[in-house]
Amino acid sequence: MVTDFGMSQRMGRVFYGDKNVGPTFLGPQAFRNETVHSAETIREIEIEVKRIIDEASVTVSDVLNSRRELLDHLARDLVEVEVMDSEHLKRILDEHTTGPQIKPGHFHAEPPRGNRGVEESEADESGEASGA
Repeated sequence: MVTDFGMSQRMGRVFYGDKNVGPTFLGPQAFRNETVHSAETIREIEIEVKRIIDEASVTVSDVLNSRRELLDHLARDLVEVEVMDSEHLKRILDEHTTGPQIKPGHFHAEPPRGNRGVEESEADESGEASGA
């Protein structure tokens, strides 16, 4: 994410990947001739990758801890029945669900302000009013 796609605010949207590395199946050192980046840049990349992993680890831990009762219930039932079908799983999930749930096909987001839809653009170009 950080080196190949620039998905880091700290490192910026820059490709830090090694252009000398060949296909994965040949191994990471197959075409490597020399280090492409300075030791400081490599250190910064490693710090950023560690930060991302640490942040994700905290998020995962928080989610699992917040759903501990559900996970314990699932574990007890799995020890008892060994195999759980989708209906059994759905029943347990429904028992432990809190807060509003998004159901497939029921989410209606308004388009962001300032963005005009295709219909509005076409109506404006043809001289039609767009709703007022």
